[in-house]
Amino acid sequence: MKAYEIGDDYISISFHNGSYNYKFTYESAGKGTVEVMKLLAREGRGLGAYLSTQVKDKYASKTPVKNDDRTNFMNIKFE
Repeated sequence: MKAYEIGDDYISISFHNGSYNYKFTYESAGKGTVEVMKLLAREGRGLGAYLSTQVKDKYASKTPVKNDDRTNFMNIKFE
């Protein structure tokens, strides 16, 4: 996980190597699930495993990351 944003009834997550931000809401994933995700995000561990095993594709929205600054083998700058 690269970053997260927590709201009253949602959590938005972006990943280190991802091109999308994912927003999970009470409506899309369930209140209990979103609250567990918030807890795991704050603790800084276990969220990735929880997402892949329990939550999967229950996101409310999937938004492309703008100005993607990811570094990969195709855009490494040598100085």
